[in-house]
Amino acid sequence: MLKTQVFAALAALFVMGGAPVRAAEAPVAPAADATNAGEPAPVETAVNETDAFFGAGSEIDKVYQEWLDSASAKTLEGCKKKGRDLSQPECRLEQIIYTGDATVTAEKTDPKWIERRQLAFMEASLNALAQFAEGQSLTNSVESLREYVQDDRPIPEDPFRAKGRISEMLDKVMALGDAMLNKYLNDYGVDPAAYAALPQEERKKMLELKLTSRSTMRAAAEMTGLVPLMTFEGSDGRGGHVVRVVYVASPERVSTAKSILRNQAKIGPNDAKKNPRGVARFYELPPEKLFTAYGVRMVYDEEGYPVLLAYGQSGVEKTPDKNLQGMLITQARNDARSAAINQLTLLLQSSVAKKAARSSVSTLASEAVKVRNADGSVASKQETENTLYKQVEEATSVTGRISNFAGVRVVKTWQWVEPQSHLPVVGAVVMWSPKTASVSEAIATARPTSPSAPAPAAAAKPAVKEKSGVSSGLEADDYEF
Repeated sequence: MLKTQVFAALAALFVMGGAPVRAAEAPVAPAADATNAGEPAPVETAVNETDAFFGAGSEIDKVYQEWLDSASAKTLEGCKKKGRDLSQPECRLEQIIYTGDATVTAEKTDPKWIERRQLAFMEASLNALAQFAEGQSLTNSVESLREYVQDDRPIPEDPFRAKGRISEMLDKVMALGDAMLNKYLNDYGVDPAAYAALPQEERKKMLELKLTSRSTMRAAAEMTGLVPLMTFEGSDGRGGHVVRVVYVASPERVSTAKSILRNQAKIGPNDAKKNPRGVARFYELPPEKLFTAYGVRMVYDEEGYPVLLAYGQSGVEKTPDKNLQGMLITQARNDARSAAINQLTLLLQSSVAKKAARSSVSTLASEAVKVRNADGSVASKQETENTLYKQVEEATSVTGRISNFAGVRVVKTWQWVEPQSHLPVVGAVVMWSPKTASVSEAIATARPTSPSAPAPAAAAKPAVKEKSGVSSGLEADDYEF
């Protein structure tokens, strides 16, 4: 009898689709060719699930690590030349940098991709600065809770309610409530009879295990003097476009930024910081290079004066109307200049604050349910609940403010059409130095001079027909400032 059953089962398997293959066995490889009989069979590489999910070969990670290795070596070498204590954080670059990543939430085919990219840089900056705030002043609270309930008592039947004055009053109140409910149901197009026919339920938790985890975090710090040391952008290995901003928190740069805001034009040169190559090399660059610049750079000129360079950019909306297009380009230039000034403001006087709340609740419960149908019959059943919920709320804010700060001027404007997205973008580089601040203060404090004889009026010149392309204005300045 047993043998008959086995043969019957095997026959059924063959009828349903061929010979069975056990799950634990790999498919049989084809026999090797006679010409390759002496060679080992090729081994298939297993799919790496980690790389498949998180992305293998991220361009940013590779380039970032190469940069960090090189920059760390340069930092350490500089400390050795100055005879500094190599154990100090200032000599260990990895101890004073904070990185933040963000994904551009649009494809390059999106007309708003330039703006989305700028917002991604802002988000990456906020993520990096939040880490800095957590390292400066952190308040964190955590709560873990386990709740267990077991109650084997069945759902009680409705108790017999003795007739009396109180029960009669309750019956009248219930009748009045039913009448009002029926009125509202009719107003909303619901049949009261159909509503009354719905089965009534009574529920009771018989067994429940609930695990709850809660945490709240607050962090705040002054971020004056923090500058983006480097930025990166590229593929994240999953087909997305990601940006990374690296901030450096150096006590020396923080002190310099505070001194700039307080003393402005009164700041003197630092002979040790003289840079014979000048500062123009940081903004006299091709548009495709300036497109990658973000934030503020603190550099020194040939005489050793500190110079702040802030970079801003803005996408230009396209329109077929030539007049409107010119207006939109002009406004985009204004927006780019404003973005650069905002970055300069955050460097000179700003703060960052972060708050976060997280909670997760896991519930495993068994519940007894008693259903009373309209015909008076009662049905009982048992339901099981197994859920896990998570809630996260985070907010990071950066605020900055400067007032009566003199010497800011635009040293470079640029325009470009990004070749992959074919979207136009304009940019501006804003500079400040004690020299530009001195010029601004001299203009503000200039006194009137004695009147001089008016210059003779220039002879009228015939009008010149406007030509296409670029034309230069009339050069009339004697350059005696």
